[in-house]
Amino acid sequence: MRRLFGRRELRYRSFWLAVGWLAVVLVVTLSLAPAPDMPDIPHLDKLQHGLVYFILAAWFGQLYPGRWQPALGLLLLGGGIEFLQGMTGYRDMSLGDLGANTVGVVLGSLLSVARPTLLLRAEAWLIR
Repeated sequence: MRRLFGRRELRYRSFWLAVGWLAVVLVVTLSLAPAPDMPDIPHLDKLQHGLVYFILAAWFGQLYPGRWQPALGLLLLGGGIEFLQGMTGYRDMSLGDLGANTVGVVLGSLLSVARPTLLLRAEAWLIR
């Protein structure tokens, strides 16, 4: 097992990074495509926004432990997407969505700080 600064390092870090960046590309693509018809459940879209950004923040927080740049990047990504949605003509810019994104980033980042070895343990379990 390789170590970096006294901490075990992910064996397949490049793969996990590729998965994370693929998720970012998927989020951007789906966010800028015309919105599909959704069930009329109050605040469902806010829950979706928060959950997606929670997962992304937790994911990149595991890959870059102790660094604040992934969280900042995700906050800027969410703001940029909301701005671009307002320019599409078929999507709307929403401060509520931006707020849900922010809550997701904060909670996902906190999870990574509290449990910095989740992905490392998951990888060890998968390759045993």
